[in-house]
Amino acid sequence: MLSSLIKYYKTGEDKPLLPKQKAIDKLYKKKRLSVILSVIFGYGSFYICRLSLSVAKGPMIQSGVINAEQLGIIGSVLLYVYALGKFTNGFIADRANIRKLMSTFLFVSALINILFGLTSSFFLFLILWALNGWFQSGGSAPSVVSICQWFSNKERGTHYGLWASSHNIGEV
Repeated sequence: MLSSLIKYYKTGEDKPLLPKQKAIDKLYKKKRLSVILSVIFGYGSFYICRLSLSVAKGPMIQSGVINAEQLGIIGSVLLYVYALGKFTNGFIADRANIRKLMSTFLFVSALINILFGLTSSFFLFLILWALNGWFQSGGSAPSVVSICQWFSNKERGTHYGLWASSHNIGEV
């Protein structure tokens, strides 16, 4: 099972070269636009899943589901797991099919967000937020790797800056 999972996330075989330079240039331009739009809106979507706690914490405290101390513990666990995940998922993103990896992490994070509404147990919230932190950390590294793979050193700053706007898109 592990080998089939690794095979699924491996980068694919190189496609054959196109015979005409004009076809290459046209496809390359189209793919680069697709990549930058995908990482901007994809990472913005990660922010939607990440900020759900900010929206819900007031009503959760007011209704007595959770107290401020427990909320602080959840926030700390989320950040520590997120930081560890960013470190390790960066290595994984360098060697994986970025499209599959990023979309899987976003899908699992969205599922975890749905599960938040089905529990009122502090320990389950803690576990779910730790898992959410891990899967949330899988958005940044694939985005940066994509930018580095598709844009030259001269272009990276501009496109990285465009990608950085995804935080604001997700916050909206």
